[in-house]
Amino acid sequence: RFVSFRTESSVLKILNSNYFCCPRIYGFGHYYHIEGSGESWPWPYILMESIEGITLAQFQKLSAENEKINNAYRNWKLHRQMRGLASWLAKIVKNIHMIHDVKMSESSVPIKCINTSVSERNLNGVSHHHWFEMFLRYQLSVALSAHWKRGLLSKTLLSQMETYILSNGGIEELYENLYKGGSLLHGDLQEQNIIVDVSNGSQLMPIDISTWLSSFDFVTAYFIRRCVEENITVDVISDLSDEQFCQLGLTKMGPQTRLRNAAKLEMLSVFEFDFQAKTMVPKGLIDFGDAKVGNPLYDLVALHLSSFRCSKSLLKEFLKSYGTPVENNRLFAPPNCFSRRAMKLCLLHPCDTIRPIQHYVPKTKKAESWEEIEQLIWSI
Repeated sequence: RFVSFRTESSVLKILNSNYFCCPRIYGFGHYYHIEGSGESWPWPYILMESIEGITLAQFQKLSAENEKINNAYRNWKLHRQMRGLASWLAKIVKNIHMIHDVKMSESSVPIKCINTSVSERNLNGVSHHHWFEMFLRYQLSVALSAHWKRGLLSKTLLSQMETYILSNGGIEELYENLYKGGSLLHGDLQEQNIIVDVSNGSQLMPIDISTWLSSFDFVTAYFIRRCVEENITVDVISDLSDEQFCQLGLTKMGPQTRLRNAAKLEMLSVFEFDFQAKTMVPKGLIDFGDAKVGNPLYDLVALHLSSFRCSKSLLKEFLKSYGTPVENNRLFAPPNCFSRRAMKLCLLHPCDTIRPIQHYVPKTKKAESWEEIEQLIWSI
């Protein structure tokens, strides 16, 4: 029950001993930890430093709106800034990957073996190699069912999935021969967990949601109150679905669309986004609750599919800046195995990896084999 809490607190303590561009931890514990307090959940907490800036997801969203403006210079500068981010991430991530001797204990487990039937106590003292192996074997047992339930794959691809994963060395090639049993992994390098800032004093200033909503004559007091209660912000309103609007009390489609579009314009005007004057600066990484010890290649799945949005040019920049892999861990070697191993880890990943693949590389929707998708996503 406390794996994510123990993982994040343990990993942050390790990273805080050096400078790894992550929040500094000041303390952790439980609000209710005394028997008889009446609370069934102890409410674990971690008190940590706040990193100023916005998430890469927010930056990408704002930049996407600006891309609608036909300005070649802006698009060029955006790509240049993203390449700089990829290079910066490579150096930070490699430093994390160079940590190997992570100690495990019953009270502090710095890796997450998701949903296994084995208790933490029974796994205490098990080598990192076996932790990652158990994680992959569990994911293999549920992968086909998970992808089938999401309904994004054809029957042809579903029927080929297990054969593809077990071919050419199976899952063993993903955990065998790892240097010192494996590297420390962030575990979830998606765009929500990367913090960036914009120089020249530009900040994403908070907008009072009540005041902003009150400026629209079609918005009711009930809707405003519900937004305040649910901590809805202007940038969240721009992404609300029709169903979510209805749950908040705005049921008509016309007002929903008007409010959604107004929120997008408001975010752009407040941010004063101008690529000719502003520069995106990487600030740090957050959310180490999914950290593991295993194959460094695992970290590239969320990084490439989410943060890089399947951009091969950004992936190449990352690999170039990462440089020579940690000794003997075979992160990117042999070259002919890189794309295959990365694709296998995509299919074994606990998150939905197919949706971003199909969204950012539409050609994959018509693919008839996993080898074809592997080439479209990972071949460099």
